[in-house]
Amino acid sequence: MRALLLVSALLFPPRPAAASMTPAVSVRADSDSVIAAAILQDLTGAIEEVARRNGYDHDNPVAGWLDMPYLASASSRPDVAEYFTKQQGYAADLSAHMDSIVAAIVERRIESVEMRAAFMRGFSRSAEQQQLILTSMGRQARLALTLHNFLVKVDAHVALNAKGDALVFDRPVDRRRYDELAIAIDAVNAQLVQAVPPPAEPPAEARPAEAQPAALPQ
Repeated sequence: MRALLLVSALLFPPRPAAASMTPAVSVRADSDSVIAAAILQDLTGAIEEVARRNGYDHDNPVAGWLDMPYLASASSRPDVAEYFTKQQGYAADLSAHMDSIVAAIVERRIESVEMRAAFMRGFSRSAEQQQLILTSMGRQARLALTLHNFLVKVDAHVALNAKGDALVFDRPVDRRRYDELAIAIDAVNAQLVQAVPPPAEPPAEARPAEAQPAALPQ
């Protein structure tokens, strides 16, 4: 999972177009840009600290999750449960402290009370999207853990087919439960992909392609 840089909407009020700027306005715009960059850097660091204290590595998703070998032998992959337990803690921790983290950074970086208020208004406007991202991360983690525990429990009753491209359950009740979880996980994965805004930098052509969560086999 990418780092949650929930900062795309945390911008100062729109500035005049460059062609119409007076020298004073241009200097103010440059100053605002420097302050905004410092705030974004601080916020990135604070979010990474939340990840560290939860032991969560958002830049390195657990390998093989939802792949066939994992689904057919989840009991051999305790690292999946460990990863999503950490993700669940990270999402809850960041959700609980995001407002206070941002407020502390803004107070430290911006002297003007007026500009602090303007920045916090921008942050408040993005609150719904921030909450959607964190809620989706938490739900993804809970569903991943539910699926993992289920697959571990039924490990002796599930296997790959002869081609290795589908699961075979020897009890219909297990098949039905798996299908329910597959639908739920596919839905939350799609919601999370849509909710996370693309980073402002670097330019799209300079960013490496990012793998999307695979759909669960039906």
